[in-house]
Amino acid sequence: GEEYQVVRLDEPITSTVGSAPTTTCEPLELTSVLLDPDPSVDYFDLDPIAIQTEVDVRPHKVEMLDLDLPAYIDATTALLAARGVALPLINIEQVIRTDLEGDGTDEVIVAASTIDPGDVFAAGVGDYTLVYLRKVVQGEVQTAILVDEIITSLDELPFGAVRYRVSAVADLNGDGKMEIVLSSETWEGASVEAWEYVNDDLGPVQVHTCGCGV
Repeated sequence: GEEYQVVRLDEPITSTVGSAPTTTCEPLELTSVLLDPDPSVDYFDLDPIAIQTEVDVRPHKVEMLDLDLPAYIDATTALLAARGVALPLINIEQVIRTDLEGDGTDEVIVAASTIDPGDVFAAGVGDYTLVYLRKVVQGEVQTAILVDEIITSLDELPFGAVRYRVSAVADLNGDGKMEIVLSSETWEGASVEAWEYVNDDLGPVQVHTCGCGV
């Protein structure tokens, strides 16, 4: 019966009312789910974030930019090369511009990945999931890494690869500043984590995480 604001990355904010908890659930027909999945259901849709608050959860503009901007292609290439990925396939999935703190200086958040969320066991050496933030600090562009999962050996993947993306940018605690919410998925596992931009010295810091699965 409690009301929540529901935030997606680049869609209007909506509201919903929580339902009463249940003690039982209908049994799953696993064979049907695995062999004949419903194409209308996105089994990896981790984007909605529900926040129980009456304050404005998006006090600053969040803008999705083009994925083929040379500055971010070059930055992604350089970050991957520095991590040993030779001639990487650049697959930028999100470029988000916003002013997290409302201080008049925009940050840009970039998410790139070559991991297929529908088949995390198909990932191989050289595949990656990368999320980073760029901001101009004292006239220079600074880069802060939130996630840099690079596959260097298939022995690292007993439960498949992990893929990250930005789920939302929102004020989660009512302080007027917005946090970055990341979601991840892997085989029989998922998580959500929140990152807060503390200051120009510390940059983004993980302040909350939760998940389940392997």
